[in-house]
Amino acid sequence: MTICENLAEINQQIEYAAVKSGRKREDITLVAVSKTVGAAEVNEAYNAGQRVFAENRVQCLLQKLDTTAQYDLKDIDWHLIGTLQTNKVKYLIGKIDLYH
Repeated sequence: MTICENLAEINQQIEYAAVKSGRKREDITLVAVSKTVGAAEVNEAYNAGQRVFAENRVQCLLQKLDTTAQYDLKDIDWHLIGTLQTNKVKYLIGKIDLYH
């Protein structure tokens, strides 16, 4: 199954769950954790409509930001998930939208 097909299936499940719970689909955010894939896969997911991505390591996030720049993906919301060492906070200022 391709990334596009996976996203379509997941979004259908989210839509179903939203309707079942009486919520609106647009109130639910799918965060795609891209920690095991490269920039090409992020680009493929982006082209399929995904806009929120997350990494769990600062180094990997910074590298992903650099490598996805070649695809001109300007409206991505980047999240960091997991633990964060105090000494690495300075590298994230202005680069992520949310820390979980």
